[in-house]
Amino acid sequence: MGEGNRRLAREVLFTILYQADILNSYESQQIVEVMESLSTELKLQKLVEADKKFISEYVKEVQEHKTSLLATLESKMKDWNIERVGSVERIILLIAAYELTMKLDINYTIVINEAVELGKCYGDDKTSSFINGVLAKFVK
Repeated sequence: MGEGNRRLAREVLFTILYQADILNSYESQQIVEVMESLSTELKLQKLVEADKKFISEYVKEVQEHKTSLLATLESKMKDWNIERVGSVERIILLIAAYELTMKLDINYTIVINEAVELGKCYGDDKTSSFINGVLAKFVK
């Protein structure tokens, strides 16, 4: 599977988790509905089955470990409460924290780079540097 597909899969993953965060619901039926709405868009049509499995696995696992991942992230953010962090940044950090703690076969530099790239696409001018700084502390 090419790197482009995995990056696109992370974008779809971000979209699903972002919508779940905004709705304050990680109910599987709502996630399925988001996946179905994305399937009509070009993004999901370009994904191979392995990428779709990656997304489903990550959604489930991030949901299961969300509380502990956010607590770990908050412990790395001096003078910041994770709830004060914007939704875009929080979701990107959550995905990265999951990969850094649960997917040890992925090199941490790749995880940080992918998170920074998502920040550039979906955040504001300061998002990517904020994410890079938090994740740099996370891997220490």
